Amino acid sequence: MEITLTLVTKQKGNKTLLIYQISLLYRIIMSLIVALIALAVFLNKPVTVSGIIILTVCFLAMLYEEKWLFDNTTGTIVYYFGLIILKKKRVFAFSEIDNLSINHFARGKLNQETLPPPEKMPFGSQTRLILNLKTMNPVLINTTNFNRRKKLIDDAEAISRYTNITLNFDN
Repeated sequence: MEITLTLVTKQKGNKTLLIYQISLLYRIIMSLIVALIALAVFLNKPVTVSGIIILTVCFLAMLYEEKWLFDNTTGTIVYYFGLIILKKKRVFAFSEIDNLSINHFARGKLNQETLPPPEKMPFGSQTRLILNLKTMNPVLINTTNFNRRKKLIDDAEAISRYTNITLNFDN
């Protein structure tokens, strides 16, 4: 299952934020799954340990958060990830960022410099949106199946326009 991030614009006071986060649809689906599993676990007597473990894993998956806040008024990108109640936060100033890049990964190919044409990309190939920092390793923002690359590229272009950070296409 691929968990996609959704790009939304949010008005906060007198400033506009760009937010790239796990979609509301994912939250709704995971909530329904948790409710159905809880119903199955607790209606089954006796309650089994394996049922409780499966319910706990699904509940934790429902609480997982991955969110990117792009704020061009403060010149920062804030990245939250982890459980909603136990999340980690990383802040990147625009001045620390070299560029955003889109690259494609062809599954099963050793040489990623020369890729097959789009219609011949192997099954399982990916398109990735990467935040390239000046001083550190790159940070992966999002990855998607190669066949769904158009949405990721559109999101990357919108982020680039909003933040005025250069968008490069690596391959």
